Amino acid sequence: MFAKRNPEKLMKQLRNLELSDQDKEVFDKSEIQRIFIHDFPEAYRQNGIGSAYDATIPGNWPIPLNEIQMKVSIWSMEADQLVGNMGRYLANKIPNCKANYIPDRGHLWAMENMSEVLSDLVADKN
Repeated sequence: MFAKRNPEKLMKQLRNLELSDQDKEVFDKSEIQRIFIHDFPEAYRQNGIGSAYDATIPGNWPIPLNEIQMKVSIWSMEADQLVGNMGRYLANKIPNCKANYIPDRGHLWAMENMSEVLSDLVADKN
């Protein structure tokens, strides 16, 4: 398995082919690289089937989004090249959705701002 044998090479390919400039800023930090070196082999342990499923689910969504009754929070980074406008799509389909759009940030924004996301979720529970 390529991801297990050479996660550094896979990371470099991902960085150069798929990440926005904003994501490259985050990705290039040594503490983030350590996370990816550890996690990539696990993420691809089943030959990338999870990534393939993620890529195909928007066209075959198994959940009737307009029927979701509970409150949903979406965090969508506007410079996210990996999921594009999926956050806006979901926010428009889910009736009780709180959308948080982060300008000029990419997919990896959450890795450095998870405390903000979690604090918001906990505050919504009270």
